[in-house]
Amino acid sequence: MSRSHRPFPLAVRALAAPVSIGLVLAGLLIPWRAAAAPSLIPDQGLHDCVTAKLKVSPTTELTTDQLATITDLSCSSRGISDLQGVQLMPALTKLFVGNNAISNLEPLRGKSKLISLGLAGNQVSDVSVLSTLTSLSYVTLENNRIGDLSALSGLPITSISSHSQKVDGGWAPPAQAVPVPTVVDRSGKTVAAD
Repeated sequence: MSRSHRPFPLAVRALAAPVSIGLVLAGLLIPWRAAAAPSLIPDQGLHDCVTAKLKVSPTTELTTDQLATITDLSCSSRGISDLQGVQLMPALTKLFVGNNAISNLEPLRGKSKLISLGLAGNQVSDVSVLSTLTSLSYVTLENNRIGDLSALSGLPITSISSHSQKVDGGWAPPAQAVPVPTVVDRSGKTVAAD
C-alpha cells in the first residue's frame, strides 16, 4: 500500500471515534441550522401568496418593510387558516381570501385603509372586528357561519353579499326570519337574502 493510502493505526482510530461522536453530538461537525426566527406570516398558504405577490422566493423570510408595500392581495383557495401578518400591511386596501379555512378575523382589526374584503367560503362566525374597518365599502361574506351582521351597520358599505350562512349546524334558509343572511343595497336598505 502506498503511504498516502495507509489507514490510520488502530490506536489512533480508537481515540478518534469518541472525539468524533462527541463533536457530532455537540453539533460541531454537522452544520445545524439555527432555529428560525418566528415568521411574520406563519400560515404557509398566506406566506406563499405574499411571496408570490412580492415576486420573491417562497423560502424568503419576509420583512416588515416588504409587507408595508402591499396594497392589494388576492389569496383565494390557498388553504389559509390564519391571517396573522396581514396586520403588518398598513397600505392594504383590497384583500381577497375566499374559499379558505379562516375563522379568526382579529389580524384585520383597525385596517382603516381596507376598502374591499372578500371572505366568502370560509369559517367565519364573528364579524365584530370588521366594525373597525372604517373605509370598508365592499365585502363578500357568503358561505360562512355568521349569525349576526349588526357590527357592519355603521360602516360605509355600498355592496355586501352574505347569503348561505351555516348556522347551528344547518344552512340558513333564504328569505326566512333568521338573524342572518342580510343583503344591503346601495341606499343602505336591508333586503331579503337570495
